Amino acid sequence: MNHTTHPHKAFQKAVESLMECPPAVRTAIQTHLRVRTFSRKESLASADPYHQGLHFIYEGLARCHYSDTKGRETTACFVWEGQFLPLIAGMPDPNGEDLTLEFLEDTTLLSLTAADLTDLYQQYPTLALLPYHVARQQLARCEAWLRAFRMYSRGDLLHWFLREYPVMQGRIASKHLASFVGLAPESLSRLRARKK
Repeated sequence: MNHTTHPHKAFQKAVESLMECPPAVRTAIQTHLRVRTFSRKESLASADPYHQGLHFIYEGLARCHYSDTKGRETTACFVWEGQFLPLIAGMPDPNGEDLTLEFLEDTTLLSLTAADLTDLYQQYPTLALLPYHVARQQLARCEAWLRAFRMYSRGDLLHWFLREYPVMQGRIASKHLASFVGLAPESLSRLRARKK
């Protein structure tokens, strides 16, 4: 994807969409901000100290998924450019299974590590509200998804997702999309064939 916005400016714009940032805070964030790239199929391990922090996708696509005891994966969500990674990635679900973050494309993350955030909070205490605002934004997206899961059949849910998120067209493997909407990959293929 081509971007006209510099990575640091993209992060700053995302932060300012959530809360007001005086110039001194903006400068401090820019000073601490780190850029890291991940390859397709790479995972961000929950044990990685880098994982504990605030991460924004500048470019790329990721998914969060759970694996059951038989190794079957269920996609919990997708995250793409312009969004913060879920704050719960790497945390166990109610059954004790880890939520794994996998990159589906080569991805560039802009990040503030836990140490960076601690330093920023000490300098600018109001910044401690940033993860709260990020969580609220993510909760609103999750609520929209949950509402769709309650309202639509699995086939209609697939069409709703692709209609609501056209940026995802052609970027998500069928098996991941099927696990997100609760369909077998074969059923997903049949639904797509019927729609054509």
